[in-house]
Amino acid sequence: MVVVGAGINGCAAAAELALRGHKVVIVEKDDVAFEASGRNMGAIGILGKHASDLAGASIKKWDEAVNTLPEPFEYQRMGRVCPAYTPHDEMILHEMLSTARDHGGNIELLGTETVYDKFPELGPGISLAAYSANDALLEPISATRAFAALARERGVQFQTATLVSRVTSREGRVTGVELADGELITAKQVLLVAGVWTNRLLNKLNVRMPVQFATIYHGETQPLDSAFDYFLRGPAFGARQLADGVIRVTGGYEQLGAGHYLSFHDFRDLDLWAPRLWARRKEVQMRLDPRIMGYEMQAAWRNRPAPVGYEPTIPKNFPERKLAELQKAMPSLAGARIVKKIAGAVDMTPDSLPIIGRVENYEGLFMAAGFNGQGFGFGPVVGELLAQQMSDEKLSIDLTPYRLARFENRREIPMPARLV
Repeated sequence: MVVVGAGINGCAAAAELALRGHKVVIVEKDDVAFEASGRNMGAIGILGKHASDLAGASIKKWDEAVNTLPEPFEYQRMGRVCPAYTPHDEMILHEMLSTARDHGGNIELLGTETVYDKFPELGPGISLAAYSANDALLEPISATRAFAALARERGVQFQTATLVSRVTSREGRVTGVELADGELITAKQVLLVAGVWTNRLLNKLNVRMPVQFATIYHGETQPLDSAFDYFLRGPAFGARQLADGVIRVTGGYEQLGAGHYLSFHDFRDLDLWAPRLWARRKEVQMRLDPRIMGYEMQAAWRNRPAPVGYEPTIPKNFPERKLAELQKAMPSLAGARIVKKIAGAVDMTPDSLPIIGRVENYEGLFMAAGFNGQGFGFGPVVGELLAQQMSDEKLSIDLTPYRLARFENRREIPMPARLV
């Protein structure tokens, strides 16, 4: 079996496949956790997640992982607090609360007095807050590397700094992958978990995947004294404090501020995406990066579906603006300043649900993509589900809602409340 991509999903799936006795090779164009798996907030939980069944199962899997993986990583059940300041914020929180409770989330809705009793460090203006005590925070790079270490222990071979140019097939059945240098790796099953670049590999097989390219931005401060020990997600900001005192900031549950980089690919599904991007323009903002179009041309003409060492462009002062919003919500952080900026590329689907499982057009081809910026926390669950399906086992969670084929009838694709 060949797994393309050494992010959290690829490493977790490879470890699960090896546990079942399969011979597995992971091929990665950069290194373990180089892209989105190493560039996220590391927030695990169910509140605010689109795929709530996956999110609900993820907490237990991470609890198990921290005690069984061969390498340590920062992991704590620290909880998540989402404050509301306006009636519109309250409406969003009620929607998030309903979805989370449908899938077993133990979420509290706190009134103003209770919020300030429980979290006195928060600034004025909060009308209510959603609180999930079960949510966890981890360090994503070391967590992904811990799954990679487990995969290696079980015999998985890693080929890093190695670009896959295409999936090979014959008469509707995959036969392996071809590398950029022309080398062929034969396999009866291929799993594509290459993040935003998965779509480029599917394009070469004439498999249509209606996703859009987006980037989520983060900033980090200098180390500070302990200020809060939970994931704080307001309408226009998100933040957590790491073990070394650094505060990592990002966008909020209403104004994420993600960037959608225009490309030639946009025109293929313009009728589907135009109304969604317009309706969610506060959440995902149009941006232009000529490199994205250049990468598309390379994929078409030079047989290179993905760039090596890709570093997303970060808008000027974006992390600083999010830090300013956080400082309004937590005045004790007035002395914080941004010293580092991070960005991770993610792929969005029209209904905000991921695409997981078998690709019906080709026997032996499987995938996991389109996580809308929420996929890292699902990694151990998605890895197990993929291994179950690829091994013809009974699935622990029904993957029907996540089939690629659901997009065949565009009129039935629902408009999501949020894109990322």
